[in-house]
Amino acid sequence: MPDQGAKRILVVDDEEIVRLSCIRTLKPGGYEVEAVDDAYEALSILRERHFDIIVTDFKMPDMDGVEFIDMLRRTSPSSRVLLVTGFATEEVKEQAEAMGASYLAKPFSPSELKEAIEGL
Repeated sequence: MPDQGAKRILVVDDEEIVRLSCIRTLKPGGYEVEAVDDAYEALSILRERHFDIIVTDFKMPDMDGVEFIDMLRRTSPSSRVLLVTGFATEEVKEQAEAMGASYLAKPFSPSELKEAIEGL
């Protein structure tokens, strides 16, 4: 459960099913969750509003997750990041960790997502 008010989470994934799954999993836990399908839209939103946690896909059509995290660090340096990917390799995990992001392989269960978010 989030502490001291609802933590705000932004989900960035080009797959609608993933966005909906994250919303359905996290909102009942007391989180405020918004979701977008485009990294550029996410960066635009982050210029206007702060999110405590960013959940981002690794492979997206407009920008990969590593590039997005790099840009995100300039826009919202205090946000914690969870990189999710169906391309689970040790190299991707190392890239995420080198950028200060946590990592979760797809497909993930609701409990795995909750655990990853709570660990941030």
